[in-house]
Amino acid sequence: MDKELIKQLIPEIKTFIPEVKQMIAEVAREVFDRSSRELDDKLEKETKAHNEKLTNEMKVYNERLEKEKKERREQIKAFNQQMKELSQQIGGIGNSNGSNAEEFFYRSLEKTMAISDFSFDFINVNVNRYRKNLNLRGQYDIVLNNCDTTLVIEVKYKLTPDYVEDFYHKSLPKFKQLFPEFAHHKIYGAVASFSDFNNARQLAANYGLFVLGQAGQSLKVLNKNVNQLL
Repeated sequence: MDKELIKQLIPEIKTFIPEVKQMIAEVAREVFDRSSRELDDKLEKETKAHNEKLTNEMKVYNERLEKEKKERREQIKAFNQQMKELSQQIGGIGNSNGSNAEEFFYRSLEKTMAISDFSFDFINVNVNRYRKNLNLRGQYDIVLNNCDTTLVIEVKYKLTPDYVEDFYHKSLPKFKQLFPEFAHHKIYGAVASFSDFNNARQLAANYGLFVLGQAGQSLKVLNKNVNQLL
């Protein structure tokens, strides 16, 4: 090409350079915008898919957790029911043993109507009394009395020190308040049991109570030194 011709075309070419730059910029901007939109769409889809995956996983986890909680509640419920039944069985055995002891000592005393040097005219079993004006309540297993003497007996299958303490310090002291008809009586106390624990019978004897036990099919008085308590 002729140099003179090139020199003539250069000014015209220069006039096109801004337009070309603008066109390149627009194309670049369009490509960038399209890439950005595609990237945004891709990110949105990936985020949506990720969120859906997390949601499904959380749903599965919560369902499994709820199932485990339900199973655990059922296991606890079943365990509590078993413990309740076991407690009832044990309580039933304890009540049965206590009833057997009460029946034995009541029938034995009913035959003799006597303890050591004391003889009695009346015998009562499971004596309950509530005195309204004192708001006082008491329950006594066996009560024997004559014209001037009353013997109050606490019966246990197995006697423990706690039973002795409770009978001596709580039950006996309120007897005359609950039974004012025996206000003039001399009150004696006794504990009766098939066996004892931790020297409970000796504790009762130390308190001046009669201590009654079983010898074969008969009632046996295990001590003689007793005190009038009320």
